[in-house]
Amino acid sequence: QRLVHLMQMRLAGAASEPGAAEVDALARREADALARPARVRFHHIFAGGDRAEERLRALAQRQPAPADAARLSDPLLLAAQIGPAHEAGIARDFGPSFAAAVMRLPAGQWSAPVRSAYGAHLVWVERHWPAVAADPDYARERARLALRATSQEQAQTEATRALRSRYRVRHGSGGEP
Repeated sequence: QRLVHLMQMRLAGAASEPGAAEVDALARREADALARPARVRFHHIFAGGDRAEERLRALAQRQPAPADAARLSDPLLLAAQIGPAHEAGIARDFGPSFAAAVMRLPAGQWSAPVRSAYGAHLVWVERHWPAVAADPDYARERARLALRATSQEQAQTEATRALRSRYRVRHGSGGEP
């Protein structure tokens, strides 16, 4: 195994270092994947069926504690406390219009009823976290390492192919392949 590893390293040694323009281009493409989107943690009280919004408005006037959301909610498979979660995750669970509304709500107060794919909800945003851009130096280094690894794999494959072309492989006990 050690010999195989040493040969692979030697064959990969012919790899070229990626150019700055190539690294920059990949780092820009990967920046979105490395960034953290805005997130929110919230409690919600769900009401389904007829007059759901009316029931929620009456409940909001009583100013329940956010910790009581699960007890006050109609049955729903989703938890009464969500997050920290980003808009795409909230949209996956509740629908895009609900997610967009929750991301805009102020923290520390009950909302007016917000419609979701299930029904209506009172929402108490506990906390918002802003989006965080990717560290450009980190993105560049990840891109450089990824491009270097690809170059090493290509160099190893080409060197192995060249070595194999110089030899004839026979199978069995000296018979023809």
